[in-house]
Amino acid sequence: MLTTSIIEEQKIYAIKPLTFMNSSGVCIKELIEYFKIEVKDVFVFHDDMDIDLGKIKVKFGGSSAGHNGIESIDKNIGKNYSRIRMGIGRPKKDNTGADHVLDDFSNEEKNDVDGITKNIIESLSFLIKKDLDLFSSKVNQKQ
Repeated sequence: MLTTSIIEEQKIYAIKPLTFMNSSGVCIKELIEYFKIEVKDVFVFHDDMDIDLGKIKVKFGGSSAGHNGIESIDKNIGKNYSRIRMGIGRPKKDNTGADHVLDDFSNEEKNDVDGITKNIIESLSFLIKKDLDLFSSKVNQKQ
């Protein structure tokens, strides 16, 4: 799924790969090659169980930390892109990590997700300017 927009006078391509997560790097590689986008200008949003629900952490480059989707992206385009790690919190005692990632959010959790999504949208200009610290601060501050 692909959509485009203009933010801060920059053309933005937002994609949600329709492939299996473990193959998402293939789709991203095809997109950046087709539109001639530099890897350093790629931003990947992904879930992270080590961050509380409703919070984000942002960094440039780094390891996949075992996230299969990120491993696929690293394999296909390298590691020199920005990652926006969106917290989903740890699974409850009766839940495995895989089940937790695939479970639906509760109504309360959906409110948290809606709030963080709104904050991200309102702060996108900082991300586009590659001010990752200010972007992260603004998004998390509003929660």
